[in-house]
Amino acid sequence: MKTRPTIAVALHDGWYGCGTGAGYANYGFLEALVDSLPEQARLVLLPVRLSPESWEHQAAWHDRARLLVERVDAEILPVDNGTGGHDRWGGLGNFERLCEHTAERIRREVLPGSGPLLLIAFDVPFFGLPALLPRPVRARTVLVPRSSGLIHTPGDAARIAWERAGLHAGLADGTRIGAISRYLGRHLREDYGIPPSSLISLRDGLSPSEWTAARSRRPDSGIPGEFLLAMGRAQPYKGFDDLLDAMTILRRGGRDLPHLVFAATGESPHPSRYQRSLMARADRLGVECTTLTRFTPQVAGLLTDPGLRGVVIPSRAEPFGRIPMEAFAAGAAPVIATTAGGLAEQVVDGHTGFTCPPNSPSALAEALGRALDTDQRERARMRTRAFHQALRTYDQLGTVRRFLGETAPWLDLPGADDRLRWLSSTEPAVLAGSPVSAVPPVKVPIGRQAGHWNTVVPERLVLVVVHHATSLDRLLDVITVFDSDHRVQVVFSLNGSDPFQHGLQPLLDRLGAVLIPWHQAIETEFDLVIAANHGGLTEISTPLVIIPHGAGYNKNSPGNRKPETGNRKPETGNRSVFGLAPEWLLYNGRPIADSLVLSHEEQLSRLAAATPEALGTAVVAGDPCFDRILRSLHLRDQYRRALGVEPGQKLVTVSTTWSRRSLMGSWPSLFRELLASLPADDYRVAASMHPNIWHGHGPWQVHTWLADCVRAGLLLAPPEEGWQALLIASDVVVGDHGATTCYSAVSGGPVLLAAFPDEDVATGSAADLLGTLAPRLHRHTPLRDQLDAAMRDHKTTTFAPIRDALTSCPGESAARLRTLFYGHLDLPEPATPALVPVITLDTTTIPPRPSALADHVVLSLGENDAPTTISRYPADVSTGERDDSHLDNAFLVAHENHPQRDLLDRAAVILVDPAPDPQERKAALDDALRRNPGAALAAVAVGELSVVQSREGVLVTLKAPDPVVAAALVHEWQLAGQPLDTLPPVTTIVAGPRLVTAQVVSVLAEPVA
Repeated sequence: MKTRPTIAVALHDGWYGCGTGAGYANYGFLEALVDSLPEQARLVLLPVRLSPESWEHQAAWHDRARLLVERVDAEILPVDNGTGGHDRWGGLGNFERLCEHTAERIRREVLPGSGPLLLIAFDVPFFGLPALLPRPVRARTVLVPRSSGLIHTPGDAARIAWERAGLHAGLADGTRIGAISRYLGRHLREDYGIPPSSLISLRDGLSPSEWTAARSRRPDSGIPGEFLLAMGRAQPYKGFDDLLDAMTILRRGGRDLPHLVFAATGESPHPSRYQRSLMARADRLGVECTTLTRFTPQVAGLLTDPGLRGVVIPSRAEPFGRIPMEAFAAGAAPVIATTAGGLAEQVVDGHTGFTCPPNSPSALAEALGRALDTDQRERARMRTRAFHQALRTYDQLGTVRRFLGETAPWLDLPGADDRLRWLSSTEPAVLAGSPVSAVPPVKVPIGRQAGHWNTVVPERLVLVVVHHATSLDRLLDVITVFDSDHRVQVVFSLNGSDPFQHGLQPLLDRLGAVLIPWHQAIETEFDLVIAANHGGLTEISTPLVIIPHGAGYNKNSPGNRKPETGNRKPETGNRSVFGLAPEWLLYNGRPIADSLVLSHEEQLSRLAAATPEALGTAVVAGDPCFDRILRSLHLRDQYRRALGVEPGQKLVTVSTTWSRRSLMGSWPSLFRELLASLPADDYRVAASMHPNIWHGHGPWQVHTWLADCVRAGLLLAPPEEGWQALLIASDVVVGDHGATTCYSAVSGGPVLLAAFPDEDVATGSAADLLGTLAPRLHRHTPLRDQLDAAMRDHKTTTFAPIRDALTSCPGESAARLRTLFYGHLDLPEPATPALVPVITLDTTTIPPRPSALADHVVLSLGENDAPTTISRYPADVSTGERDDSHLDNAFLVAHENHPQRDLLDRAAVILVDPAPDPQERKAALDDALRRNPGAALAAVAVGELSVVQSREGVLVTLKAPDPVVAAALVHEWQLAGQPLDTLPPVTTIVAGPRLVTAQVVSVLAEPVA
C-alpha cells in the first residue's frame, strides 16, 4: 500500500454542528490546516458522530465543513461515544467509549495508509486516547484541551482524576499537550502537573474566512438606539447573573443605561431552565433587555452595529474567551470583561476596554460605568487599538503553520509568501505560559518609566519601521526633516515581515539609532509611524505614512501572488503594480496607510485605476532621493577624485537590481567581461548592487563571487549611502530595470541596458520610459565599441522624459514631506527650511585595488615619430567567448603574491614587494627569477624609482610612475633585440589619457651568481 504523510484530527464539536466556542475554534483550525497542507499530504478527520435527528446537528454547518475539507480530499471516519449520535459530549462513560472507538479506527484505518503521522485530538472527551494507542503513535500525538474539569466542574473528582491520568498517559512516550492560551498553559502546568517541556503553543485565533466575516457582516438588529451586548453560552459560569446585578447597581445609582441585548444562547430550540431563570430575573430587577436564546448570524452581526456601546463578558471562568477576539476583529469596542482565565490576556484595561475581577457585580458595575463615560473619540481610538491587537495576536493561519513546523517537520509546507500574508509572525515565539518574550522592551527613551530616565522630554514620538536595507536607505533620505527639532523623538523598529533581514541591526547600530523590538512597537502609542514598504503594517494603530523605497512605483509584483486575507483577488493572470495594488494597500477593504506618498501626479491615475479605495490617502510629495542627486551634481569632480578616477579616464558603472531577471541574475559574467575588455589606463569599472543582493546572499558571499573582479580593479560600492555619488561620477552606466538605473538616466550621462524584463516593469512608469529610450547592450558585439558609441552619441535631452516622470515637484520633496509629517504630529513646522543634504561618499568602504595584481600588458615602441603606448588589461578576468585579439601582442606581468599560481607560471615579468636595503632588494629579485623560471624579468618599486633585473643579471633603474611601466619598456626593448644599455635616456609613454615618462637612471650589468 502506498503511504502518505498524514495529519489526523479528532474533534467533538465543529463538524456536524457548532454549539460552543470550541466548535468555532475547531472549524477555524481546520480551515487554517486545509490552507496550509501540501498536495501530497493526507488529512483524516475523526469527528464525534451526530445523528441528523439530534438538535446538536446543524445541516448548514455540516455542509460548509464538508465543502471545506473536500478541497484536500479528506477522509472522514466518524467515531462513536455511545450516545447513539444524540450528544457529542456526554459523561465520563461516554468519554471512555469514545476513546476506545477512536483508537480502534486509528489502528485499523489510519495507520495502514500513513507515512509520517501527526495525530491532533481536541478537547476533554479524547484525553484518554493516548493510553490506548501504540507507543510509536503516542510520540506523534498532541492533545489540545479547550477547558478542564477543574475549571468548569471542580466538584467532579472522578472526571478530574480521569483527565489527569489521560493527560499524563503518553507524556513519557512523547505525547505533547497544546495550549490554546497562556492562561490555559499555566493552568495545565500548575494544576495538572504537565511539565513545560511537554507543552506546545496552539493559540486560538481567527481563520482567514473568520477575519473576512468579522468585517463584512451587516447588522440587522432591529434594536433602536444604543445598546450593550452580552453574549455567550447560557451557563452560570458565564456570569450573566453578575451582569444583571451590575446593571441594577448602576440604575439605582441614577445612571441612564443603554438597552441590553442579552445573547445567553444554547442549542436547544426551546429555552433551557437557566435561560428562563435569567429572563425572569431580568424582569424582576427591571433591566430593560432583549433576550436571544439561540446563536444565529444575527447575533454576530450585532458586533458591527453602529449603536453598539460596548461588549460585556462577565465570565467567572474562561479558558480562552473567543468573544473579545471576535469583537476586536469586528472593530467593536470597548470590551468590558472580567479578568477570569484567558480574558486577562486579551483585554487591556483603558487601552482596548475595561476590566474587573470576576464574581464581583460591584466591580463590574464600576467597569461598565467607566466604559459608558468614554467619549466618542476615545472609543474610536479603542476600536483601532483593539483591531490591531487582534491582527497581531489572533493570526490562526500563522499559528497553525508554526505549530505544524514544530510537530510535523517532515511536512513540506507551502512557502509563506504564497499567501502574501501581512499578519506576519511578529508575536514573540515563546512557550505557552511563558511570562516574558524573547526580546525585552526598551525602557528609554520610550516605555512606561521613560520619563524618569529621559534627559529631554519630547512632545511627540515617531516610529520608523524598517523592512530591509533598501527601505532604510530611503527612510534616511526623509527623516532629515526632523533635523534640530528637540520636540520630536525618533526610534526605529524591525518588523520582520520581509525576507531580507540580514545586516539591519548592525546598520542601525552604526547610525546610533534606538532600536525597539517589534512587539513593543505595536504596543506603544506613537504620534506618527513612517515606513518605506508595506508588509506587516496592519498591526499599526498610529497614523501611518508609507513612502516608496524606489524610483516611484515601477515594478510589478513578483509572481501571481494571492492577496492579503480580506482583500479582493486581482484578476487572474494580471500583474499588479507593487505598492499600488489592493493586496499591498488594503486590509479588509480599508486603507492601511493614513497617507500614501506618491512621487508624481501621474501615479494618482494609476492608483485610482488599481485601488480607488486608497485614493483619499494619496499625497504627492516628490522623490527625496532624486532631489538629493540634483542637489549633489556639482560634486561630480570631487566624487571622481575620491574614487581614484584620473583626469581623462572613463568611469563605467554597472548597476543591478535583484532577482533572477536582473543584470546580476541574468548576466553575472558582465563584470568580468567589461574589465577584461577595457584597458585599465583608459577606464575604471565600478559596481552598484541592490541591497537585496548584498543582504540576501551576504556581503561575504558577494565579495567572494566578485573577488577576481576586485583584484582586477572593480570599484565595489557599498549598498548604503554613496551609490548615488557613483552614478553622478560615471561617464556611462550599464544597468537594468532597477531604480538605480532610472536615477542614472537623470544624472546626465548615457545609459545602456544589459537586462530589461519588460513583464516586470509597470506600464507608464519611469522605468517603462527607460526601457523605451535607453539602448541595449548586446552580448555578441564588442563591449568597448558599444560603450564608446553610447558616450559619443549621447544627448543630454535623451532622458528628459524620465526625469519628468520621476517627480512632478523636483526639489520640493523635503518641504512637502515635512509638512505632511508635522501635520500628522499636530506640531508647527520648524522656522528654518527643510534640509536637502548632499550625498556623502565614504571611500573607506570601497576596497582599493589590491597591490598583488596581474595584468596583460601591450607596449608598442614608437617608431617614425609615433608615440610609445601602453595598454593594460586585468589578467584575473577574461572576456569569455568574446574576441580577445587585443591581447595578441600582450605579455603577462604578475606580482609574486598573486593567489593564482598559473599566472605566475606564465608571467614574463614578476613583481616583488619593495625592500629599502639594496642588498635585500637584489636578493628578492634574484629569488623571484629563481622561483619563476619562465619569467624574463623581475621588478620592484623603490619610492619614485623602479628597479628591473633581467635573467642575464642586468639591473636597470628608471624613474617611472610604477614598476609595470618600467618593466614593460625594458621587456619590449629586449624583445626588439636591443642591448639594455642602449635604452633612450627618456621615453614618453601614452598610458590612456596620461603621458608618463620613464627616465633611465642607471644600467648595471652583473652576471647572475
